[in-house]
Amino acid sequence: MGRRQFSCGTLHVNGVCRSYSIERRILSSPTLQLQPLSPFVKAIIMGTVTIVNETSSPIHVRVTSTGSGQQQFFDIKSSGSESWSRDDWQVAFVLRDDNGKTETRVVKPGNTYTID
Repeated sequence: MGRRQFSCGTLHVNGVCRSYSIERRILSSPTLQLQPLSPFVKAIIMGTVTIVNETSSPIHVRVTSTGSGQQQFFDIKSSGSESWSRDDWQVAFVLRDDNGKTETRVVKPGNTYTID
């Protein structure tokens, strides 16, 4: 009926190495049928949300996830940045140490957002 082919490798995303494996079935006819992508590969294809801290103090950021992404708060030092792999629009919550205020933003994968 066909044969199976596997592709494996390592992707480097924002300084983090991630392993991946993609399976596809090659049919006896000239038609190539691909299996659905894993959530990790889909997130990389869709993009990352990057938050850049241009304040004089640390900020604490949480980006929601409609999938299996991590949702805890991450600390970002002054002049630093952090990225999240997401496959759909999300909400970012930012707590600022410089003025104690909070910010809420709708964020789209593939974009960078600066807190200043």
